Amino acid sequence: MEFALIDDENGSRILITSRNQDVVNSCKRSAAIQVHELQPLTLEKSLELFYTKAFGSDFNGRCPSNLKDISTEIVKKCQGLPLAIVVIGGLLFDKKREILKWQRFYQNLSCELRKNPSLNPVKRILGFSYHDLPYNLKPCFLYFGIYPEDYKVERGTLILQWIAEGFVKSEATETLEEVAEKYLNELIQRSLVQVSSFTKGGKIKYCGVHDLVYEIIREKNEDLSFCHSASERENSPRSGMIRRLTIASDSNNLVGSVGNSNIRSLHVFSDEELSESSVKRMPTNYRLLRVLHFERNSLYNYVPLTENFGDLSLLTYLSFRNSKIVDLPKSIGVLHNLETLDLRESRVLVMPREFCKLKKLRHLLGFRLPIEGSIGDLTSLETLCEVKANHDTEEVMKGLERLTQLRVLGLTLVPSHHKSSLCSLINKMQRLDKLYITTPRSLLRRIDLQFDVCAPVLQKVRIVGGLKEFPNWVAKLPNLVTLSLTRTRLTVDPLPLLTDLPYLSSLFINRSAYDGEVLQFPNRGFQNLKQILLNRLYGLKSIVIEDGALPSLEKFKLVRILELKEVPSGLYKLPNLEVFHAIHMSPEFQENFNLNRGQRQWIIE
Repeated sequence: MEFALIDDENGSRILITSRNQDVVNSCKRSAAIQVHELQPLTLEKSLELFYTKAFGSDFNGRCPSNLKDISTEIVKKCQGLPLAIVVIGGLLFDKKREILKWQRFYQNLSCELRKNPSLNPVKRILGFSYHDLPYNLKPCFLYFGIYPEDYKVERGTLILQWIAEGFVKSEATETLEEVAEKYLNELIQRSLVQVSSFTKGGKIKYCGVHDLVYEIIREKNEDLSFCHSASERENSPRSGMIRRLTIASDSNNLVGSVGNSNIRSLHVFSDEELSESSVKRMPTNYRLLRVLHFERNSLYNYVPLTENFGDLSLLTYLSFRNSKIVDLPKSIGVLHNLETLDLRESRVLVMPREFCKLKKLRHLLGFRLPIEGSIGDLTSLETLCEVKANHDTEEVMKGLERLTQLRVLGLTLVPSHHKSSLCSLINKMQRLDKLYITTPRSLLRRIDLQFDVCAPVLQKVRIVGGLKEFPNWVAKLPNLVTLSLTRTRLTVDPLPLLTDLPYLSSLFINRSAYDGEVLQFPNRGFQNLKQILLNRLYGLKSIVIEDGALPSLEKFKLVRILELKEVPSGLYKLPNLEVFHAIHMSPEFQENFNLNRGQRQWIIE
């Protein structure tokens, strides 16, 4: 198009709209093309548009006082999407302006979105985006229909479930997790998936889909028999081909109502405990399961699967996250194809010896799990967190040294007298990407982590607990991206040691991690640092930013630093600063900031 048209600066324009980021990227090749990325409407603008469509010229475009609260709730469900606001406002235009009718509409909004013919054009537009997806992304997109409506899907969990389902194909130079990450990013770039929050390091933490998109997914899932959502409204058992089953209701009879030997994955999101008989039947009824995910309070404090765990020989992903279970059965050792075991936020405190028979296990996720020396038999492990290292530490360390495939390692309660073992361990893990170390919590004990480490790919380090001094090896990590220090009680400013790290982009100094009075960002230091969090540093009185330091900083956050009376010097010279948060600071700091803001208003503007 560009070659076919003459740019004579005569005021003519061609406008291209797209939901696909790839189209935008291809347009950016021309300097004459300007890109405007549409953002969701604010709540205020959303309400303004909604009132126009729902009331027309009635009430002079204003909302009756009795409908204001329910209107706000309805509009919030639209999440700033003008298309949804216009359609839903149009649906309500013909309804009586009675609070009970509007409340009933809100409660049945999902049903209204499914059945109302006014939405057909909207579904058709969104349907184009689905049909345009390459074959490998379609099942990944439809998988969002497995989760309850408005559910915040954790990125890491989603990726591991995609892999367990076989949706992700390996590529020569990338891990399955890296390929799955690319799949997710492409769905986001196509505006089909929305990011709801990010980690401190700037990675996606939770994501989801808009309600309208969710309804399209649900319809596709039923049409393609991709997934079935069991509901209390079903009066008879579901028959026919069902590949995936999700139960998000509190009804205790739903598991038994769907007896289908073809089910490959079962997700239970119920807050009501399932009956022991229902859970015991699962392995026998669903022998082809690859994914078994329990969440919330759906299980008792034990796992009533002990007798027939062996029937689940194909199981690849098993999650008891946020459940009440305390003990795992010994029979877990027969799950020879298990690759992911998620015990986070559960009550499991002891691992049976038999779990070390899981030779294909790649991800063990938990909280302060005691591990024995036989952990070294799990040579496929890539993720191991968080593991207690205070019992039989020498044996545990020797076992861990055999896990040369580890990419993520979290060690808690690391004793001070085993620093040589820790040094040897890190040096042998040449693929380690993330390292989390927590020392015993004591105000009097500080451990020594000074040793020589070669960790060429280590990108993220988090240390929690008292240190005698800042570890010298951390400052020498060539690819360090994120550093987090908490309760380390350092007395010497660590910033001069970190100033030349080429890829450091996120720095978090938390909760008495530094007890000194001054933090100084040296001249021309931290060239690529993008975000800083300084939180509860009770002795800190001054922050100095020298000339040329922090040229890439975008976000600077201060929380409860009560001795800091003045705004960090040099703050107003940072060329790329977008966000400055100062939370629970002293009245003197606030007064000083307001004074400086008045004097430098033109800079802030």
